[in-house]
Amino acid sequence: MCGIIALLLSNPDILASVELFEGLQILQHRGQDAAGIVTCGHKGRLYQCKENGMVRDVFDQENLQNLIGSLGIGHEILKEASSLVDELSFVIHILTFHIFINLVRYPTAGTSSKSEAQPFYVNSPYGMVLAHNGNLVNAEELKNSLDVRAHRHINTDSDSELLLNTFADNLQQTGKFRIYEEDIFTAIKGLYEQCIGGYACVAMIAGFGIIGFRDPHGVRPICYGTRVNHDGFDFMFASESVVLDNLGFTEVKDISPGEAVIVTKQAITKRKLVHWGELTPCIFEYVYFARPDSVIDGISVYRSRLEMGEHLANQVVKKCGKNLDIDVVIPKGTNQFLDRENVPDTSRVAALQVSHKLKIAYREGFIKNRYVGRTFIMPGQQMRRKSVRRKLNAMALEFVDKNVLIVDDSIVRGTTSKEIVQMARDAGAKKVYFASCAPPVRYPNVYGIDMPSRQELVAFGRDDDLIAKEIGADMVIYQDLNDLIASCQKFNPNITVFDCSVFNGHYVTGGVTNEYLDRLEKSRSDLAKSSRENLHSPEAIGLHNLRHTSSQASLERNGWNGVNDQINMEETSRQRKERLKATRKRKLASSKSEEQASEEQASEEQASKEQVSKEQASEEQASEEQAVEEASNIVKKPILKFRNYTPSNEEIKTAAKIHIATPNDLDETLEKHVDRITKEVEETEKAKREEEDLFNLAPKKPNWDLKRDVEKKLAKLERKTQASIAHLIKARLQSDSAENTSIGLIDAVNAQQKADLEDNDSD
Repeated sequence: MCGIIALLLSNPDILASVELFEGLQILQHRGQDAAGIVTCGHKGRLYQCKENGMVRDVFDQENLQNLIGSLGIGHEILKEASSLVDELSFVIHILTFHIFINLVRYPTAGTSSKSEAQPFYVNSPYGMVLAHNGNLVNAEELKNSLDVRAHRHINTDSDSELLLNTFADNLQQTGKFRIYEEDIFTAIKGLYEQCIGGYACVAMIAGFGIIGFRDPHGVRPICYGTRVNHDGFDFMFASESVVLDNLGFTEVKDISPGEAVIVTKQAITKRKLVHWGELTPCIFEYVYFARPDSVIDGISVYRSRLEMGEHLANQVVKKCGKNLDIDVVIPKGTNQFLDRENVPDTSRVAALQVSHKLKIAYREGFIKNRYVGRTFIMPGQQMRRKSVRRKLNAMALEFVDKNVLIVDDSIVRGTTSKEIVQMARDAGAKKVYFASCAPPVRYPNVYGIDMPSRQELVAFGRDDDLIAKEIGADMVIYQDLNDLIASCQKFNPNITVFDCSVFNGHYVTGGVTNEYLDRLEKSRSDLAKSSRENLHSPEAIGLHNLRHTSSQASLERNGWNGVNDQINMEETSRQRKERLKATRKRKLASSKSEEQASEEQASEEQASKEQVSKEQASEEQASEEQAVEEASNIVKKPILKFRNYTPSNEEIKTAAKIHIATPNDLDETLEKHVDRITKEVEETEKAKREEEDLFNLAPKKPNWDLKRDVEKKLAKLERKTQASIAHLIKARLQSDSAENTSIGLIDAVNAQQKADLEDNDSD
């Protein structure tokens, strides 16, 4: 699960990194292991930084001040740390603006290596950066298609890189030097048709603007809002509305399924690109991931959890009877929304409502250590067990000699639930009832939540009694799925379908087969994650190390440069032949009548018969020659035979000159053939040189120098000019009368002309 932010500021003198930092902290509950920011500087240069850790660990005052610019994107991660800090600032028609995109997530697809941290960047076309929240179910097919068709090398197992390269490839097909909104909409529409899964994306195109779009089913959330100031307006995309509310953005709206929103300095343009999808948001967002003060697709998360508590109380009464043997209602942990980590305790709201409905005392029995991350996203089962007791501490005062009802948002692996029940018993509880606001989780999530393996789910293959026995509780009470849907649907009746795949195994996007689930579970099991952690340890990374990273292992599976794509290439070749055959038939039907076609067919049959007879004759001749050759022990190469081709155009017939191969031609070796071609090329080049004679040009004088020659001529011209002036002045001075003056001028002119002729002769 990830959190994404994109920010555009109208004032280029304000650092947007401060608000990005605040926004990432607000979304910290969606990702605790890495954070990243991308910005874009004044000259279009991209800067990036990827580091492990929470937002407060990745960014300090110094690097926030260095994040200057006007266009950017960023990312915050769970399980994988990635703080990508890119800076880009640009000017369009003397107007500058600030755009940043951030993302928080934990890796559900791929590994936790630093190389897979988002956002991802690709330089062609136009310089693009993308971050996303979600997961693709046809990643392997997309990867192979991009390799074979577009020759784009995918270097990681991250779906973000696949989405970015698919978007970039579609945009590159426009072939335009400068793109416009229409080109981007066309590219995103193509992406919707190619990419199957649940995803919400923010992208940046250098020198253009920011883009937000959502999958055709609207599985993952994304919203946007504006903020007016004296410079114009600021714009922001975010995973949850709580970010926009905290930073003063208004007119908050959700991006519709299959819709794209393009934001530039000049305008905001949005368009619904596909209409075949239906809004089916992931219901687990309301159960677990979203902050209660967010509103997603018109549904208040806080109010939906109150309704979940209302319905859960009814389930408790239904299962335990009216005479409840419960002394106290205790949520799993304390509220941590005001903590620096912003890790939400999602069970507290529902537990309050259960207490109110059942008229049973509500108590805070577990105190949470705010500096420990969520166990639900811990990499291994053993680490989860150890982390639970570090994360929560039971107050014996609230448990001793009491029958307690512990309320949690969900039971996934059962690791946390089992430890909590044991902690309650260790603290002195007589009976422990465990209630879940969500129905039993029996299926993996393929749209971006880390609960992949069915065997790791405590409810897989077990009923309520077996689950209670597994976690050590006296009774387990689950929410009914219809009640859960009603809890959310109450606040937006327009949503008729939710993605409840983790509860009922129905995947709204399609394309999820048992083979896909088996492959996914193998790659995401605790054992696989542990292996990947070892592969990405410092001693395991290196070009010459015998241990491979996941990307190297992926290359070994998929091959380099289409090594294992022979089947795909053969299939592509077969399909191309069929298309060409169909095209020829259509052309034949449109250009010729049936009679002409039949006549041509008859002529082709006749030609075929003649060809067969010729081949038979040639075979007989070849057999005779072979007998002679065998007798003389002379081995000769077979004579080449050309296909029987009769041009229908008379001009082609007359112009066609087919060289008939002879045995002497076949005796020519490859070396002789190369020498002959080389000689022909040399003769051709020599003929060209003789015709043009460009290579034989040379100065007339052996020591000719252009600069020196020009200087000499300029000096001579200067002397001639000065001499002419001197002659004219001297003639005038020597003239005392008009007659003498005329004669003197004439003599001077004649003398000058004579001198010019002498100079020309000397040249």
